[in-house]
Amino acid sequence: MTGVVERTGDQTLVLPKIDWKVNNVHSLAVTYNRLRWDSPAGVQTAAVVNRGVESWGNDGVHDDWVTARFNSVLGSRMTNEVKVQWGRDFEFQSSQPPLPGEPVSASGRTPAVDISGTGGISFGKPNFLERRAYPDERRFDVGDTFTLASGSHLLKIGGDVSRVSDVLDNLFQEGGVYAYNNRVDFITDYATNVKNAGTPTRSYSSFSQGVGPTAFSFRTFDIDAFVQDTWHANPRTTLNLGLRYDYEKMPDPQIANPLLPATSVFPSDKNNFGPRIGIAYDVSGGAKTVIRGGYGMFYGRIINSTISNAITNVGSSAGQLSLQILNNQPGAPTFPNILASASATPVRPDVVVFADGTQNPLVHEYDLILEQRIASNTMVSVSYVGSAGRHLPLFIDRNLPGASGTVTYQASGGGPVDGQAVTVPLFTGTRPDPNFGRITTVSNIVESRYNGVVLQLNRRLKQGLQFQASYTEARATDDGQSSQTFTASNNVLNPFDLNLEEASSNFEIRHRFVANAIWSPSYGSEASAIHAVLTGFTISPTLGVSSGVPYTATLTGNTPNTARISTGVLGAGGTNRLPSIARNAFHLPKTANVDLRVSRAFSLSGGHRLEGILDVFNLFNRLNYTAVNSLMYTVGGTVAAPTLVYNQTFGSLTNANSNYFVFTPRQVQIAGRYSF
Repeated sequence: MTGVVERTGDQTLVLPKIDWKVNNVHSLAVTYNRLRWDSPAGVQTAAVVNRGVESWGNDGVHDDWVTARFNSVLGSRMTNEVKVQWGRDFEFQSSQPPLPGEPVSASGRTPAVDISGTGGISFGKPNFLERRAYPDERRFDVGDTFTLASGSHLLKIGGDVSRVSDVLDNLFQEGGVYAYNNRVDFITDYATNVKNAGTPTRSYSSFSQGVGPTAFSFRTFDIDAFVQDTWHANPRTTLNLGLRYDYEKMPDPQIANPLLPATSVFPSDKNNFGPRIGIAYDVSGGAKTVIRGGYGMFYGRIINSTISNAITNVGSSAGQLSLQILNNQPGAPTFPNILASASATPVRPDVVVFADGTQNPLVHEYDLILEQRIASNTMVSVSYVGSAGRHLPLFIDRNLPGASGTVTYQASGGGPVDGQAVTVPLFTGTRPDPNFGRITTVSNIVESRYNGVVLQLNRRLKQGLQFQASYTEARATDDGQSSQTFTASNNVLNPFDLNLEEASSNFEIRHRFVANAIWSPSYGSEASAIHAVLTGFTISPTLGVSSGVPYTATLTGNTPNTARISTGVLGAGGTNRLPSIARNAFHLPKTANVDLRVSRAFSLSGGHRLEGILDVFNLFNRLNYTAVNSLMYTVGGTVAAPTLVYNQTFGSLTNANSNYFVFTPRQVQIAGRYSF
């Protein structure tokens, strides 16, 4: 079940471009971008993952994009650009066959098994597969930008219309998912259910399965328009004034459920006007001391994956039914079986709906910068950078009754609550709307805050040397975060006390230092041999040092009260953590990385040029830790004596240099460039 998985990734990229000067007024540029990607066992990209060797998934991408730009110079003061783009993004992923002897369901695949706790692992068919089209998306964009220079003003007016047609052929958890709190519970089920060593048991925490059609399609339209004026008010003052309008036209609901009117209503937010203003003021003239400032409102989208879930998860047999069954409920299967249909269990389906008055995400951004030139080619600056997010998404189960009481756990084994009696709310009983299980409401109530100070030093190229260095100290907080595609069923701890979500942002990096340089040394006179040998080199190092990102101390297990309405320490089915320990209260170690590029250029006859390039990523092969054991306590005990047992490996580092996009082991790349 565990071991080394051989992965390959084959990519073919074709990028032809045609530039045509139609006449002295008009020009046309057309680009075609073709990408093909095939990666057996390539869905998982990290160097080490807690998955079985058959549970990685095969990955494929077929992308085709055509972009045309038609530029017109309409006299000495006016220009116009028309952009037309068509593209197809077809992504697909498939599961791998089970291992010999691995127990399978009637589908021919092993259901997904998620084991929490120390030494936890996931194996079987991943809950997100099969992804036959994920998505098969076709996009058509048309945009126009008109520019007019008039006196001290530079005016731009433009707009864009984007039509996106999505086909998603994927049924989440179609192969079934068994969730276990620890390895012992799984072994118990495996021994009794598969090996027939005794009476079949149901030792899992919960079983989830998606049932219904796999494919749905829909369209969205995005319309935007803007006007911007850059005004040189006087030789020392420049103003930028702008206004942008954004509108996202949602698709109509496809399968309204008469038992829940909210399934027939999608948001329509039409008041998204975003003003922008910027100013640059040269204090003393000569650009020695400059003050800059700006403010703007920027709107985001309700992403198509969220829309997809609201279309398909309506609690109707015409849509995709998402079922979660606790091990003590009627119709609960035994491992490795799955449900033949939704009628195999009386458990009610889950639903995804939009909250009343849902609006598009919005962020206010602002900054104030003081720049001081300290040499003819060197500038220092100090900046304040801030933002305030509004109407950010959060997924909340609104089909929960209020807490019916409390449960008190006795903590032992260490940790911040060792020896304490920890009392938390307890959710038991029946759901307010008996027709459904979880009613996930796509809310837009999250607010975020970012405040940072940036110190920067810039030296422009002179005598073959250029460098930049900056240090940032920042704080980022929010009152809940849903940084994900699609939806979660309930990603808060307690839907009736959202103040518990206020904490540091998932992406907060409190300290960051970045420096880079470009050095092109020149040796000897142009006629000397040493000049011919050593001149032409360019050395470009890059250094980045950051404090560690935050993480949350989690729990595994469920309250032992069998009347619980769902999973977790509260029985509410949300995030599983202690209310007394804030979200994102712990941090990974700092990261540091040095990359280096060395290139050598050779001038050839006829204006031709050859350049050799050597890139080294993570030059010193430093270990940058990218994962940690965040499990702090295991929930257990009995109804009469609930317990929290500390995990002695909490906080231990579990992975390093395993972020495919940022941190990797040392890599060396050799390239060449021929210009003619």
